[in-house]
Amino acid sequence: MPLNKNAYIRYHVIDACLRDHKRYKREEIMDRIEQHTGYPISVSMFEKDLATMRNIPEPFNFAPIKYNRGENYYYYDDPIYSLSKISLKEDEMESIEMASAILEQYSHLPFMRQFVDTVKQIRTMVKTTHQYDEQNPVNHVKLKRATKSGGQQYFQSLDTAIRERSVVIFRYHSFNTDKASDYILHPYLLNEYEGRWYVVGMSDEHGEIRTFGLDRIISLSIETKIKYKVSDFNPDEYFKHTLGFVRPSKGKPEKILLKFNKLRGKYLLSQPIHESQNLIKEGKDYYIFEFYLYHTFELETRILSWGDSVMVVSPPKLKKNIIGILDNNLKQYI
Repeated sequence: MPLNKNAYIRYHVIDACLRDHKRYKREEIMDRIEQHTGYPISVSMFEKDLATMRNIPEPFNFAPIKYNRGENYYYYDDPIYSLSKISLKEDEMESIEMASAILEQYSHLPFMRQFVDTVKQIRTMVKTTHQYDEQNPVNHVKLKRATKSGGQQYFQSLDTAIRERSVVIFRYHSFNTDKASDYILHPYLLNEYEGRWYVVGMSDEHGEIRTFGLDRIISLSIETKIKYKVSDFNPDEYFKHTLGFVRPSKGKPEKILLKFNKLRGKYLLSQPIHESQNLIKEGKDYYIFEFYLYHTFELETRILSWGDSVMVVSPPKLKKNIIGILDNNLKQYI
């Protein structure tokens, strides 16, 4: 028996009330239904729902609903009956509610859109079957939610191309150039970094694996006439020595030494910025950390974001670049 969303909620609210030791009266059950659906329910609709639950085998299995006329409340004649087949402990139900609430915070992401209704249905089921406390919803846990970035309209096509091993052709306007260019890509990976989405794959034009930001794609189509290049591409290995999500096409990772003041150093000790991070020296008012990374724009940006709490010890080229950027920045204020 297919159920629409409101009917699904009504049946589960009724089920939750009838399983409760509080002994709900008709008006109280109807009030709770309105709280969950946002719409009032008539007496005739309420009686119709009870009749449906009593007389339909699936999914209700002939709910054993009874009415106590003396004390004016509804109950289940079978104390172990439940519309929900899920039997979970208190902490397990709370964990499900917490997880579904967190998932709902990601509903704006392109890959989550197809699951939005499912997540909402899970939350509804937990709330109604668990006698969820409406006065204390799970809103005390918030995750960083980036503003919507461009190019998300291409996410589904790229996801399909990766799963079906199809080639894509797209027009791309890099931030570093004045004109847009066309590319043929054999996509392997979609990844989000700092609120932006990227696609990684083998570029025919470059003859190597490249990363492209979805927000810089102007148009995109799936090309079925070009044979897809299967690869043993491993994202964990490919980005192993990269801070950020763009690995340079040339050069090798190198040892990088950064000197931090005590306060900033404690932050790095509590949450390393990269898996290669290693504390090699601790002084009275500083820490020196070693990293093994590619010299990238993202690395320079991260170092600059730490301001005067960090100093590049080595390599010389990175140190020179940071000094040059700081000198140019200072000139803007003089």
